[in-house]
Amino acid sequence: MVLILGSCAKVKQVGVTSFELDSITPKGLRALTVKMSVGVHNPANEITLSEISGEAVVSGKVIGNVAMAPVVLTARKDSTYKVKADVTLAEGVSVLEVLALAKNKSAIENGTANIYAKAKLKGGPSKKIKMEDVPLKKLKELLK
Repeated sequence: MVLILGSCAKVKQVGVTSFELDSITPKGLRALTVKMSVGVHNPANEITLSEISGEAVVSGKVIGNVAMAPVVLTARKDSTYKVKADVTLAEGVSVLEVLALAKNKSAIENGTANIYAKAKLKGGPSKKIKMEDVPLKKLKELLK
């Protein structure tokens, strides 16, 4: 019991230490594949993130929906994970529009993201994570 409680306290210390965009590849006219390298500090037990999804919103308009494969964070270790996100563009949004938005600083500053996932501590309970209306600017700063 003490071991589980101690590990739970360490879960609050889990954080992103680095972020690098490796590639953005169009998949036809309605989708993109985004590959990233994400550094994570995990002083807790192994954590599995699953059911990862979200959406990006700019000027009140949903730009696209994101889906990711599960990620397992190694216990008590700083690691870099290769992560792939599949982005399905919303109706009326083109790949060229998204690429232009990615270069538009004010779009990023005014955009938001809704992020959903399920986190499960190895040998422990799982918890649904729901973060809505997270400013893209803040998300970008968190992922530096």
